[in-house]
Amino acid sequence: MKLLFPSLLFASSALAENAGHSFLDTALTYDKKATISHKAGDTNNAAIYTRLAAIKREAYAANGKYDWSEYHKLSSQLNHPPKHQPKTTQHSGFEETAKKYDKLAADAHQLGKTSEAATYERLAAIKREAHAADGKYDWSEYHKLEARLKNAKKLND
Repeated sequence: MKLLFPSLLFASSALAENAGHSFLDTALTYDKKATISHKAGDTNNAAIYTRLAAIKREAYAANGKYDWSEYHKLSSQLNHPPKHQPKTTQHSGFEETAKKYDKLAADAHQLGKTSEAATYERLAAIKREAHAADGKYDWSEYHKLEARLKNAKKLND
């Protein structure tokens, strides 16, 4: 028991330290979002992000023992643009992107990365299919393939 107790204290303090860094990292993220919102003319979101950053810093100073009610109230008041806005204007970018995927597929083939090449080929095909469908397309496969490439890249880095 005597050996376990000091390690529990260490683990507890390490978790608290990581939580503190998380508070400060999030505060910096909110500072950036406030700047972006201000530059975009969205003073409401800019003010909210500024206050959220301050709350995170206050929570850090209080070691996480903080009343989060104002934080949650403000977070719910943020004006978030829709994540997936339907494309209603041009779809000419689809073919351009498909050509980029064709090049990436050819490069992957040259390096012997056949699975990666096949993924890029399918991404190119999806872009062309979406172009033919005038943008009204189910993008779920596309997003899964992009995520697969991103995860594979993380593993190789």
